[in-house]
Amino acid sequence: MPKIIDHDQRREEIAQQINSLISEKGIENTTIRAICRRSGFSTGVLAHYFENREAMLIYVFEWHMLHVYKRLESLDSIETIDGSALLNRAVEMLLPGYDGGPGDEEIIFSAGLWTFMQSEEHRKKLLVNSYKPIVTVLENILIRLNIAPEHARVKASLLQATIDGLWIHCDAGLIAKASVQSLVEDIVASTLIPRNKPAT
Repeated sequence: MPKIIDHDQRREEIAQQINSLISEKGIENTTIRAICRRSGFSTGVLAHYFENREAMLIYVFEWHMLHVYKRLESLDSIETIDGSALLNRAVEMLLPGYDGGPGDEEIIFSAGLWTFMQSEEHRKKLLVNSYKPIVTVLENILIRLNIAPEHARVKASLLQATIDGLWIHCDAGLIAKASVQSLVEDIVASTLIPRNKPAT
């Protein structure tokens, strides 16, 4: 009897291997051959799931963003956490090294993959679209914290941009991971400062 293969699980396994390889060796060294060596799959197996290297890297990016979104989405339904603590948790979830406990693996994301996604117009559109649901969850959390809806979208976008900058600096070794927690608290505090009303 032929073995039944869960194709979605197989794609996820390949994505995890590619993601780890990018993190360790850099995106320029993440070749088809290197992926085969790392994953143990043949080029034929990879070709069955992905048309080419670009398709693999796009899939890994979208896989990463979906994992991040699912983490954040779980917060959207929590009613018991204090408002600023809720936003604090959301920011932590978007940063490398977040420990979500059993069953929640650390999501390692390479700045090289982010750069790859914005280097061509068709990939840049995918990148922009993948951020929209994440920013929407942040926006909803801010509205729950009594940020006016007309300001929440801007603050959510600024928050995501700040987190990305922090992530890139951590990835480059410009910010020590040990200092991230205090930076998160500063980011949350500054996000919750009300905007000044225009003088009348």
